[in-house]
Amino acid sequence: MIAILNVSKIYKLDGVEVRAVNKINLTIKEKEFIAIMGPSGSGKSTLMHLIGALDTPTSGSVMIDGKDIGKMNDEELAFLRNQTIGFVFQQFNLLPKTTSIDNVILPLLYGSTPSSLRKSLAQQMLVKVDLSNRLCHLPSQLSGGQQQRVAIARAMVTNPKIILADEPTGNLDSKSSVEIMKLFKQLNKEGKTIILITHELTIAKFAKRIVHIKDGEIIKNNNDYR
Repeated sequence: MIAILNVSKIYKLDGVEVRAVNKINLTIKEKEFIAIMGPSGSGKSTLMHLIGALDTPTSGSVMIDGKDIGKMNDEELAFLRNQTIGFVFQQFNLLPKTTSIDNVILPLLYGSTPSSLRKSLAQQMLVKVDLSNRLCHLPSQLSGGQQQRVAIARAMVTNPKIILADEPTGNLDSKSSVEIMKLFKQLNKEGKTIILITHELTIAKFAKRIVHIKDGEIIKNNNDYR
């Protein structure tokens, strides 16, 4: 499904080149659950942004379903991000004055989903993440784990093939972290490709494969790491 071919990403800071990602090659199959793990500054989040079409490589190619996203125009990239990829971030990124159901509806506003179906689809997703009794709650009325469940429901509402999760448990306590990771495992069993970014081995072990990255390069690629 995803092929990262000799990809590098170079930033210039105060005239100095910083190679955040250095000639990475990686293949991710459909329905995989993969964790990309590394310390702060290792390049793992940069790699996620490249996979998610949030940034473009300095060199090399990122292919999704055989298409080079570096050759897509803005409209095609926006469609890809809306329909093929669901994003879950550490900070939840929920609108603070908006209810759970309206936060989940947001991605549907930018697609072709008829307005008559948006509310029912959002409600279905919130039921799926066990928040049927929190539909009209604001983020401030929810726990951190519940807010992340809303964010996952929002990522899922367009039925994407891929879920990209960047440190999704970073702001959660240990119990909530385990609950969120069990939810990702269930989504993977249902056929979603899950790409998890983390610096915690205990979280990475929920995945079926762990890719270790350091200084912008892959240093270890373990299959079926348990």
